[in-house]
Amino acid sequence: MKIKLLQKICIILFLINYSLISGCSSTKIVVPEGNSSDLLEKTQDIKSIEDQDRNISAQAEEAWKNNNMLEAQRLYRIVVTQSNLTAFERNSAWERLIKSSIANNHFHIALEFLTQWKLSDPTANMQPVWQDSWGIAVLKSSRVQAISHAQQVWEDASLPIPLRGIAGGVLMILSPKENKTLIASKLSELYKHSDHANCMMLEQRLFTLLSNSSSEELLALEFLTGPERDFMYPWSIIILDVLRREWPSKTNRTAELLGKINYPGVFSDSSLLASAIHVAEPKSLLVDHTNILFSPGCYALVLPMSGPYSSIGWNIAKGANAAQEELISAGVDVEVVIINSEAVGWLEKLEQLPQKCIIVGGPLQAEIYAAIREKNILSNKIFFTFLPSIGEGDEGITAWRFFSSPEDQILALLRFSHELDITMCGVLYPEDGYGRKMTELFVKLAEQSGISVMTTGYNPHDTSSWSKLLANVTKTRMIGKVPVPSTPFQAVFLPDSWKNIEVLLPYLFFQGEDRLVLMGTNLWEQGLSHGEKNFIRNMDLAVFPGSWNKSTPNATAAMLIERFTMDNQEEPDFWVGLGYDFIRFSSALNIHEVNWQASQVNKSIEKAQQMDWSIAPIYWENGKAQQKLFLFYPTSSGGKLLNTNLFKKRLDAIKKRHLKRVSAAEREVSK
Repeated sequence: MKIKLLQKICIILFLINYSLISGCSSTKIVVPEGNSSDLLEKTQDIKSIEDQDRNISAQAEEAWKNNNMLEAQRLYRIVVTQSNLTAFERNSAWERLIKSSIANNHFHIALEFLTQWKLSDPTANMQPVWQDSWGIAVLKSSRVQAISHAQQVWEDASLPIPLRGIAGGVLMILSPKENKTLIASKLSELYKHSDHANCMMLEQRLFTLLSNSSSEELLALEFLTGPERDFMYPWSIIILDVLRREWPSKTNRTAELLGKINYPGVFSDSSLLASAIHVAEPKSLLVDHTNILFSPGCYALVLPMSGPYSSIGWNIAKGANAAQEELISAGVDVEVVIINSEAVGWLEKLEQLPQKCIIVGGPLQAEIYAAIREKNILSNKIFFTFLPSIGEGDEGITAWRFFSSPEDQILALLRFSHELDITMCGVLYPEDGYGRKMTELFVKLAEQSGISVMTTGYNPHDTSSWSKLLANVTKTRMIGKVPVPSTPFQAVFLPDSWKNIEVLLPYLFFQGEDRLVLMGTNLWEQGLSHGEKNFIRNMDLAVFPGSWNKSTPNATAAMLIERFTMDNQEEPDFWVGLGYDFIRFSSALNIHEVNWQASQVNKSIEKAQQMDWSIAPIYWENGKAQQKLFLFYPTSSGGKLLNTNLFKKRLDAIKKRHLKRVSAAEREVSK
């Protein structure tokens, strides 16, 4: 009797307390009628079930923490059925159930659990953990089942974009070699037509998927990459995962891989690269150059020290001399021998170079290189030519390049085009050898990177035909007195000299077309560097590649400029920087053996290329050079380094101004 009375008192006190807490002073307190022991028994039953659930949850968590995945899978299968879980607890339980199933190689079961999770929560497949788990489980399933699953998801446009991206990734990994390129291109299209948030998730999801692929599967994807697409999704993610796997070894190959993707605009998720290789800040990805060892040696240069190209030869020699003095001051004994390729008997002097002069820089002219090649001197010396091309059969085998190529120029422009979301480019080219060659190369590389191209040639000697030609290209119509173009492309490649461009562009602007991104070649850099006042009106959207950044130089270039200024010498240019970097690079190669092999040279290059450069850095892959060129915009005093974000804002402002002008013309006509 006393116990029952005590029970009633406890219930009354509980209800009084609840009433006071809730602030309802007028609430009536009602003591439950009937047998109070029944109520207590029910309460105890509920408490017992809750205790049991908590106990199972605790056991499941303990198994998870101890990496006992079989037990975790068994217990979390029970936990997800519990009715008293919060939304967070339920999601966590599903996540651990599925992850433990995958860890136990129960991929088919994991897929069933993912389906059950989505049935209980229709938004589950929007969660990254659901998507990542689905991708891994499908990838690890039987090949036939995996491809079937992935194909269904890929083709369903109603599903979340990141999930479809994972499905495309599975298809790219598992499909035969001949189909991989097509699937990668389709993934690239999906990415191009997605907003920034989805682009970030596409990158993150594909990276997670590739991280769970086998080494053999990843190796089979590497052949898809190439300089014309390494900076684009999904190829950039393939390179990123290769880099992730090789990063701990810190080999020279990791530096090469890093050089392909370590610059702004490659990834929508700007933190992806740093997080992928587990470093805190992107700036810590910079290669540590302190381990570059410069060695004593004799280095030769074959240069035109007289004749029409003598000014270039002398500037290269000045840079080489500056590097020599700097190395000698640091205790590295360096000898530099210069052979004038314009002098009589230069070839004999080259043949008579002492054995210790193994490495030779130059020549600067193709015909000089041909003469050296014909004399078979390439087999005795290691030549780093200052030529844009030396032929596929020679490069990386019998000779090397220490110079940018036309491909480097175009790839720099195409990378920038992708940053601006440009999908269609025009080419206006002079009908001469250079114009045709550059146009052919631009079309090839642009189409490989997913950009469509329209080309139009013009007679460089008949300026009277240019106005009509450009009117046809821009499809201009008149609204009142205002020319309104309907140009079918967003940017135009202009492989002509700066002098000719100054004459050509006013004809374009006369058609009312001021929205095009104007892309030039290094001919613009040469034309703008003559020190004359340049025509830059309406050139707000012009851009061109270059190798020498004097406007905002890096630390190495700045020191070189300061040195020349202190010595009261003329300000250094690209050619000075080329000579300066060549001697330092040659010293860093540390090759002194007479019986050298191409493979030995290529291995030494991997280390030496990590040095600090004064010019745009050059990287070699299997002995083949690529220069990561700067991008500039023209000013009246020369080229200035381009800021992509400012350029985008300028482009948007010009487009808005153009629309306002057209709208005003339409209103005027309709009056």
